[in-house]
Amino acid sequence: MTKDNKKEFPIEVWENSNTERINADKPMAKPASVEPADAKADIKPREQAEQDLYSQVKMTAERLVANGTDITSSYQDWLNVGFAIADGLGEGGRDIYHLISGLYPNYTQAECDRQFDACLKSHGHGVTIKTFFHMAKQAGVDIAEVARLNIPAPQNPQSGETGEKEMPQMPKMTFTDKVPLEYWPKTFQKLQQIAEDRESADMLTLGIITASSACLPKFVGNYDRHLVYACLYAFIVAPPASNKGSLSAIHAFIKYVHDSIRRANKAEFDEYEQKLADYQAQKGKKGQHIAEPKQPPYRSLLINANSSATAMYQSLSDNHGCGFTFESEGDAMSNALKSDYGDYSDGLRKAFHHENISYSRRKENERVDIKKPRWAILLTGTPDQVGNLIPTADNGTFSRFLFYMLSRKLDWRDVFAEEDVTLDDEFEKMGKDFYIVHLKLAARKENLRFKLADEQKRKFNRFFKDMQDEQVAMFGDDIVASVRRLGLITFRIAMVLTALRFIDDSTVDIQNIPEVICDDRDFQIAITMVNQLINHTSMVYCNLLRKKAVEDESDVSTNMLDRDKKLYEKLTDDFTTKDFNAVAEELNIPQKTAEKIIARFMVKYKVVVRIKNGFYRKVKPKDK
Repeated sequence: MTKDNKKEFPIEVWENSNTERINADKPMAKPASVEPADAKADIKPREQAEQDLYSQVKMTAERLVANGTDITSSYQDWLNVGFAIADGLGEGGRDIYHLISGLYPNYTQAECDRQFDACLKSHGHGVTIKTFFHMAKQAGVDIAEVARLNIPAPQNPQSGETGEKEMPQMPKMTFTDKVPLEYWPKTFQKLQQIAEDRESADMLTLGIITASSACLPKFVGNYDRHLVYACLYAFIVAPPASNKGSLSAIHAFIKYVHDSIRRANKAEFDEYEQKLADYQAQKGKKGQHIAEPKQPPYRSLLINANSSATAMYQSLSDNHGCGFTFESEGDAMSNALKSDYGDYSDGLRKAFHHENISYSRRKENERVDIKKPRWAILLTGTPDQVGNLIPTADNGTFSRFLFYMLSRKLDWRDVFAEEDVTLDDEFEKMGKDFYIVHLKLAARKENLRFKLADEQKRKFNRFFKDMQDEQVAMFGDDIVASVRRLGLITFRIAMVLTALRFIDDSTVDIQNIPEVICDDRDFQIAITMVNQLINHTSMVYCNLLRKKAVEDESDVSTNMLDRDKKLYEKLTDDFTTKDFNAVAEELNIPQKTAEKIIARFMVKYKVVVRIKNGFYRKVKPKDK
């Protein structure tokens, strides 16, 4: 909390449980396979283990190839396979990566080499060789059989019986389990205890942090020489049946703050109606010159996403620049942004950095300026709804959002468990405690300043420098905007955690202290969260890139020369070299030129793949 009563966070706990990004300068230890009981005397055990692991991976890859099973059909899967093989085998896995990647119709050796180089530099991004085995098993390869054929099973020292290797599991990109429970503010300790699984705990934690960020008046920090508030934008991405509906309990968490704004607004309307009645009674009487009272605006914490641009801005303005938008269907916002009347995307981007928003009120013929808007947004939706809201990764809106991707829940859960307790009840209790902090901040005469300690600043800068280098190595310069804004987002998450920790320490004089130094626990929690959330952001980023590539390639007219397009359209879906030459001759295209065109179809346009010598096939969008 303050400098004097700040508690120390045991840094070694966090560093040991985190991924390798902070310690990227340290050599990575390769995971060893099961040691054979009778290793040859002239081969060191570690070298034997590495050879065994290589043989297992190669045998698994060969089975995938034999079955014709491509586990790299999506960019994210291809990326994860590269991370996994680079983690387990290092440079020695390059040939296996080519073997697996070669199943993809648009495979090229040069592109595959570039991708593997990036994976080697990235230190795995939290993905290990177990991921590859898990993906292969999901694709139908009997991993246990591969292990038995290649390596003698270890002996059980008690029974002498042999046992199979434990099946690798896909690494979880969760964050609530990366910090010991006792280091979280009590609000989140309670939340993690009532959440049904780790992903749900992450989702609800992110929901409370985002909702709280809209309700912290007069709480500010200095980031990159700009005064910033805690406001966050978050998007929970989830397929159907992934239990994202439990996030609706956020309404119960903000109930007390929202109701207090509505009560104050109702009092304004009651006063207005009394003045209006007095005005009506006195109007027209001799010697009476009472001015007609002005109706107060409607004030509410919640702002609907499917509003017109003017209505959206007016809601922000009427509530003194503050607002919280919570929508369970991301399309509600994307549909508004696509309409002429509702496109407030420019204001969305400006509000993230508290830049002034100006709009005109047609009724009063008045121009209104919203100074330093403080707007928080929490959306849930399917992957397709992300694409509808943010068509491309180049859109400035993308880098302003935190993303969390939920997996589909296939197990039936007990819907009658704990019938006496509801999430709404628990969230309302937590929200009541938070409301006290909100009131104390609102009662301040001056802003309360939030700061990082000097050592925290040093770690912060080193962390994000390493993250930026890592992400650029994988995705290029276009990802830089997301990484840099993720720095600001991390700072804001630390602000919210600090505010919520006020609930736990009643000795802090919130109304009078001039500044608060971030608790080491909250700093490390914020860093740990973002260290996992960047993985989710990267996945959404890859999906948007791939979607854009498919859309670009599906419209041949956008990227083909006219002559090439005419030739392409005359070809059948499957054709031979003889067919191709015949069409080219029909269009009076010389043979040498035709040879260049077929090369462009495969390499540049990527609309044709070679099946075998002399046989080709058009690649349709659904095949990519």
